[in-house]
Amino acid sequence: MTVAAFLSTGASSFLLALGGIFLPILVIVFFVLGVSRKRGIWWIAFALAVIASVALVTTFIRIGAGKLGVGMEDIEAAATGTRNVSCTTGLLTLEVPASWRGLDAEIRAPEATLNLGNLVREEYLLGTSELRRDLDREPGEPAPDAMPELVRDNITSALTAVELGEIREIPHPMAERAWRIDFSGKADGVPNTFVIHLLLAEQSIHQLVFWTLPERRQRSFPVFDEVARSAVILPPAPASADETEMPLQR
Repeated sequence: MTVAAFLSTGASSFLLALGGIFLPILVIVFFVLGVSRKRGIWWIAFALAVIASVALVTTFIRIGAGKLGVGMEDIEAAATGTRNVSCTTGLLTLEVPASWRGLDAEIRAPEATLNLGNLVREEYLLGTSELRRDLDREPGEPAPDAMPELVRDNITSALTAVELGEIREIPHPMAERAWRIDFSGKADGVPNTFVIHLLLAEQSIHQLVFWTLPERRQRSFPVFDEVARSAVILPPAPASADETEMPLQR
C-alpha cells in the first residue's frame, strides 16, 4: 500500500486523531520527567515525541491541502506568482515575483523609482526612469552607444574586486534600443553579481539594476531577465508651460 493510499483510509484518520491527542501529552510528560528525574533516557524520549509531533502537523497540513483540492505544488506556485508594479514616475510598469516587496531603508536608494526585492532569496532590484527631455537640460544626453558603459561604470566605481562581464544589445518590444550588462564586485566586502537592463525609449530612459549572491546567479538571473522583458514603457504626462520654459531645479 502506498503512503497516499494509506492516508486515504479510515484507519489512517483514526490513528492520526489518536496521535493528535496523545503526542502533546507525551511531550509534556517526557519533559517533566526529564527535568525531575535528570536522566538522559527521558530527554531522548522527549526529543522523539517532539519530532513525531512535527511530522504529525506536517501530515495534517498535507491532508488538509488535499481535501481542499490544493497540492503542495499549487501552494508553491501561489507563493511564486507575479504581480504588477509601477515606478514612482509613472513611466514604467513591471511584472515581478509576488514575493518581492519594498526594500528596507538600509538597502533602498532614495533616488530610485523602484526599490524591490526578496531578502530570503537574496534577489534585489533598483530601477530609475527618467525623461530624456530632463537629461537634455543638463550637460546633455550621451550618445546611445556610450550609455551602457557609462551606466556600468557609475555602479562599479562604488565596488571593489570588480569583474566585468558582457555588454550585449538585445531586442525589447517596448524600447528603441536595449542592452543587457553583467558584472560582479564586492559591496562593503560582500560579493555580489549584477545584471543591468538599460532601456532607451523615444521619450524616456530606464535602468533596471538587479543583483544577487554569486552562488544564486543561475537561479536568479533568469528571473531578472524575465522581469526586464515584462517592462511596459508608458508615455509621459504632457509638459506644462512652466516645465517647458523653466530650467530643471535640483
